[in-house]
Amino acid sequence: MRSRLRSLFTLADQALEDSRGREGFTDRLAKALLAADIPYQRSGRRRIGEWLAGAYYSLSRHSLELVTVIGGALAGGS
Repeated sequence: MRSRLRSLFTLADQALEDSRGREGFTDRLAKALLAADIPYQRSGRRRIGEWLAGAYYSLSRHSLELVTVIGGALAGGS
């Protein structure tokens, strides 16, 4: 639990130290949480960049499984 909180505050600090400051902080933090595979919920709408980043990280983590499933389906396997 401590390490999760420590990494959460580290990511928040890094997102806030960005050259843009508070502007876009939540978007930068959301992308950092996605990259660190830390689940979160957002009260507002997700921007397209956040959605694309989530899709990218999900695909990169599960690419081998997807290739196996798609390859099996194309080969006529069940």
